[in-house]
Amino acid sequence: MARIALDRIPGAEADAALIDALGKADDKSKIGIVNSLGVRKAASAVAAIAPLLKSKDPLLAEAAAAALGHIGGADATKALKGRMNKAARATAESTLKEHKA
Repeated sequence: MARIALDRIPGAEADAALIDALGKADDKSKIGIVNSLGVRKAASAVAAIAPLLKSKDPLLAEAAAAALGHIGGADATKALKGRMNKAARATAESTLKEHKA
């Protein structure tokens, strides 16, 4: 519920709260937090999301790839290149194409 409330609050403080929660959450909760950070296009979250590309949980890895695709920018693109499994790569490529359209 807190994540949903933070989704609606603009600004860096809400992004920081979500990033902080990401480090403490279980994998299932991380998926939701990562999705929120992606929707918010939180560039400050790239460093926290990038390691999740290698998660053994394919849903988490895919969520990380999609979020980085939504965030965009040089840092997110760099994080995506060569640092994910095949399923996450397909998700990232699809998201980047949608983002550019």
